[in-house]
Amino acid sequence: MIEILEITPAIIEEILQNTQRESLPYFEYGFITESVLKSSFRLSLQHSVIKESTISKAIYKEGKLAGYIILERADFDSEIFGYNVHRIAFLDIFKTGRNESSGIIQALLSVINQSESDAKIKYLTFTINSNNTNLLYLFTILLHNRFYFINTLLTFSHRKEENFNSHFQVKESRKDFLIRESHAGDASAIITIASNSHKINRFHLDPNLDKAKCDLLHATSARNSVLNGFVDIIYVAENNGNVIGYYSGKKKNLQGSGLIIGEAAISAVSEKFRGCGVFNMLDNALLGWFNSNTDFAEMGTYINNLPVHRTWIKKNKTMVRGTYQLARFNHDLKIPQVY
Repeated sequence: MIEILEITPAIIEEILQNTQRESLPYFEYGFITESVLKSSFRLSLQHSVIKESTISKAIYKEGKLAGYIILERADFDSEIFGYNVHRIAFLDIFKTGRNESSGIIQALLSVINQSESDAKIKYLTFTINSNNTNLLYLFTILLHNRFYFINTLLTFSHRKEENFNSHFQVKESRKDFLIRESHAGDASAIITIASNSHKINRFHLDPNLDKAKCDLLHATSARNSVLNGFVDIIYVAENNGNVIGYYSGKKKNLQGSGLIIGEAAISAVSEKFRGCGVFNMLDNALLGWFNSNTDFAEMGTYINNLPVHRTWIKKNKTMVRGTYQLARFNHDLKIPQVY
């Protein structure tokens, strides 16, 4: 007998009891204890399920918790594209047999099918950690249920160092390039660079998405970063007084741990100056900021972005995970016309 229930505080505790370390965010960092990771994960689940637009369901088989799914509405993406964009924030199963796992995932996906009808979900995204022990089952069954693969994001990590190499500091600027913190006057240049860059990402690579709106998404995100404080730091690269690249970062508390995590948000360099070492200098500046303001930080890029891989590898940065990006586009729902 299968039963699907709304996730309650009691079910969250049951989820935590069944969740293995390898399914917890940041489990790759051995210096963080499992109890700290679970405490942080509890807060994340609690915060997610109380959102008005969140859909959260747990599945029970013969009275035992077998898995759960949480769908969150991506408000910013929805506003840009003009229809409901959701993401699978959390998805896990607690059975290991292939046949059992397939049935449980299929039952959880029935929640999505129903939600697409009720909430008019047009576009749904999901990212799978390549270290997930249920990767094979999840990936295969999702592809059989109208999800499609977009790209792979690789995540590298920087751990705070007591004797951080001096050449990673912002003071390093070549004679023809100046690296500095941004100010409001850089907004126009940064927005222009953002609009003309980022052609290899999960938005532009998805054939179902309007490319002009993908450009608008990046431009608006850049505007919010510079003018509305959506990130904590932005470094820009100047050449002859003109902004020709930028790199932004932010930090957050790992809830309940006392640790501060840095996240590289987004970077771009004007096409004319690519291959000139501009990203490397911007990266040095951001790594220096991470080292002063965080306990550890993560930076991501796509699997085919070899120049960035080489930059981080030369700096002895370690890859901690790959993330497979999937999406599902509901062609049955009409996009409302704007007049």
